This record gives sequence, C-alpha cells and structure tokens, in this order.
Amino acid sequence: AGPESGSVSPVEPKAPRARTRSAYTPSGTRTLLMIVALLLAASVVTALIVIQDADPPSKTYQVSLGDLAIDAPTTMRARRANIRAVNNWVETPHTHGPGEEAPHAHDATQGVHQLQVILLKDGHSANDLRSVSAWPSDDLPEWAVAVGGAAYLAPGNAATSHIKLAKGSYALLCRFPDAEGASHASKGMLAGFTAR
Repeated sequence: AGPESGSVSPVEPKAPRARTRSAYTPSGTRTLLMIVALLLAASVVTALIVIQDADPPSKTYQVSLGDLAIDAPTTMRARRANIRAVNNWVETPHTHGPGEEAPHAHDATQGVHQLQVILLKDGHSANDLRSVSAWPSDDLPEWAVAVGGAAYLAPGNAATSHIKLAKGSYALLCRFPDAEGASHASKGMLAGFTAR
C-alpha cells in the first residue's frame, strides 16, 4: 500500500541559520571608526607632548662690552640662548704737548674684558655683585651661580656662549682686573637682565 494519490509528503523544517555580524555591517563600521578616531586622538596628544617637551630653537642676544660698560637687553626669553659678547673697546689716541711725557708703552691687557653670566638667587640684583673680587678668583656668593660666558675677549673680538636660561634674574659682568687689581665690575661694568 503506497501513499495515497494526491497526498503531499511532509517536509522537515530547516534549522535557522546562525547570524554572524560582518565587520562591514553598519554597526561594525561604527565600531571600526571609533577605534580609528581613538588611535588618531592618542597620536595627536603624543605629538603635542613631544612638541611641548622639545627645546625651542635657540635665540641669539648680543652683549656689547665697551669702556667699563656693558650694553645688553634687559629681558631675554627663558630658553636655550646664544649670548654673543662683542668687545667694542677702542683705544683713545693719546697726544702729548710740548714738555709732557710721552705715553707709556701700550699695556697688553688694556681693553681686555670678559663676560660672566650669573644667575641671581634669593632676590639679589646685579648691583649686589659690584664688590665681587677680580678674576681669576672664583669666590662668588652662594646666591650667585655662574652659568656661562666668555673668559677672555681682546678688543675687537667676539665669543658666543650657549646657555639654557631658566626663569629668573641674571647679572652680566666683567671681572677682569684693572691696573690696581680691582675688577671691572667694581668700576660699574655690570648689567642685569630678567629671563621670562
């Protein structure tokens, strides 16, 4: 006995297909875009930190040394700086009239200067260093810290000192001795500036 004619054989129902989310569906695309945005933001923050920590290019400041005088800017930026000292001392010609003695032989140290850059602490100013002893003595007060400079500048010569200026007050001075052994600073060859 076969199946009756006209009857339909039963069909077994198919198991439902497991749904998998593709990375390219709208929801997956949003997730991918969020990850990319976070990575970009992290890169920008890292770049800003690196730029902030990097030393800016150094700036050059010129300091002119003359006849017991220093001409310098009163403010400089707190950063790496090139302080260029130029000795502009010019010997004044000496003329003597009848009956006057001829001038003495030229002193080899005449017009020679040096430039010391001193960081001042505890509220001190450049004028507080007026009584500093002449070079080569290195007895600076505790509140005065030498940070650079030029040791010996003959007339017409120049030298550049590369200094990292922290914020604060500074003095520029010449401690080269005069004929009596007193420092040029004691004769007024000093100036102050502020690093901001």
